[in-house]
Amino acid sequence: MSNSSLGNRVCASRKGKLTAVAKPNRVWVTDITHITADEGWFYLVGIKGLFNGELVGYVMSGQMTTTLVLQALFCVVAANRPVKGCSGTIKLDR
Repeated sequence: MSNSSLGNRVCASRKGKLTAVAKPNRVWVTDITHITADEGWFYLVGIKGLFNGELVGYVMSGQMTTTLVLQALFCVVAANRPVKGCSGTIKLDR
């Protein structure tokens, strides 16, 4: 959920209210999609940071598994090094 008057740095809190994201690597949202190719289906997991709206990581595989989602999360954590002790939020659609 976003509010265009507040820019990309807004997310819905657990109570449904809008909350500003003041620092990077505090709130990430994810999505899984499938891509049709000649070889069959591919599944893409993307993770986006709500601070600036950038894609912070993605992983693609021929199978949609829990491991695929965890690989994407681990890659993003390793690359972005969230602040130690930070209790960030990850919004999953399923």
